[in-house]
Amino acid sequence: ILLADEVDRFPKSAGTEGDPVSLAAKRMTTFWDSVMGLFSTPTNAGDSRIEDEYITGTQEEWQHQCPKCKEWHLVTHRDMHTDYDCSVDKKGTRQVIVKSVIWRCPDCGFGFTETEMRQAAQKYIAQNASALTKGVRSFFVNCFASPWVNWSDVMQEWLEAQGDPEREKVVVNTRFGEAYERKGNFESHEQFMRRRENYGAELPEGVLLLTAAVDVQDNRLEYEICGWGMAEECWGIKKGTILGVPDTPKVWDMLDEQLDKEYRFASGKGLLVARTFIDSGGHYTKEVYAYCKKRFVRQRFAIKGSSTPGVPLLHKYAKVKTVRGHTIPLVMLDTDSGKQYVMDRLSIEEPGPKYFHFPLDKSDSVTVQLTRGYDEFYFKGLISETKEPRRKNGVLVYQWVNIAKDKRNEPLDLRVYNLACMLSVNPDFEALEKLINSPNVIKEQSVKSKLKNKPKGGYGCLRKGMRSDY
Repeated sequence: ILLADEVDRFPKSAGTEGDPVSLAAKRMTTFWDSVMGLFSTPTNAGDSRIEDEYITGTQEEWQHQCPKCKEWHLVTHRDMHTDYDCSVDKKGTRQVIVKSVIWRCPDCGFGFTETEMRQAAQKYIAQNASALTKGVRSFFVNCFASPWVNWSDVMQEWLEAQGDPEREKVVVNTRFGEAYERKGNFESHEQFMRRRENYGAELPEGVLLLTAAVDVQDNRLEYEICGWGMAEECWGIKKGTILGVPDTPKVWDMLDEQLDKEYRFASGKGLLVARTFIDSGGHYTKEVYAYCKKRFVRQRFAIKGSSTPGVPLLHKYAKVKTVRGHTIPLVMLDTDSGKQYVMDRLSIEEPGPKYFHFPLDKSDSVTVQLTRGYDEFYFKGLISETKEPRRKNGVLVYQWVNIAKDKRNEPLDLRVYNLACMLSVNPDFEALEKLINSPNVIKEQSVKSKLKNKPKGGYGCLRKGMRSDY
């Protein structure tokens, strides 16, 4: 008897030997009465091992009999009718209070409570009985048949998760027992062009933290500065290019001009970039390490991306040696999961938690830079990759493929790096909001006013009380 649990979490290949489930099954060859059982919560549609195995079997669903028309049905969230109140807190998070939940029969249209359906007749019903000839039986059951979970709690989770793909996936996988259809493969970049907004200032209201990301190319540096707010809502602030070979000091000095700049709100208050992630995986690794060592106190870190299925975006932290034996931190990222997170967040259509805002270049304010870099080329690069099936060591895997005609994908990489950078900070947005809104935070205009009226100092001395004048 071979039992394999959570097969969707198995690696695609056991080293270089191939599919681990198939390898284990080979050990059963000499047993005429062998039985193999595969079990798992499904993950992503099109990339779920248990979903594929289920389809090849009898597909036996745990169904309930309608108390009115006596037809048998699989009880799912699609037939649930929920009466609820919904509010949004100051973080932009949905708060749902469920008043009642009923299941409405797709055949007769009558509604029934959770108690009534638990008392109804229940059994497995095969949807593909012909698979018995192959000796393969498969079964499906979801949370609505569980005696330990209330329907109202499940629907509350689902309603609060809607609009947030990352939370939706958890509910769909673990509660509904279904594979989640991941977002991506957007038809056109024009939908994001139309989504751009006029911020009215360098920083729009809601931004509490600034991060930056830098992609190092052979003849330029590509960078993006992002603003983050409550519930990880994100505002693109500036996307730019610094021309020049990265082994020249002038290129890095020009990068300093952007990263050291204070970006301001309409009120005059400003923010500095809190942390920067710089890609070190190209031909100028040594130069990136040297720059990060020199700017370590300014929170500029070297990163290196990899494509390792099943690991988190912030994979691990390592150390690398620079000149004269000095070491600096190296942040290891899993770009595969990072790209999926970006695609998921791009699919959010309403401003709020994890939504991506993009600015218009045009502004009525003379204090705002006219070009932010969010043009047609940026959005084409942002959606330049798609996930497609590929064969690797005889196993079907899904990989990110660059489908852009010019192969320019820097905007996507930069947004992945910025997301990882924000997560590495682990910001307390509530504390940042209190700090920024505090009356003790000095505005630019008040600083200029005080500097203008301060007493003049003499040469070669420091007058007593001079510090308080600032």
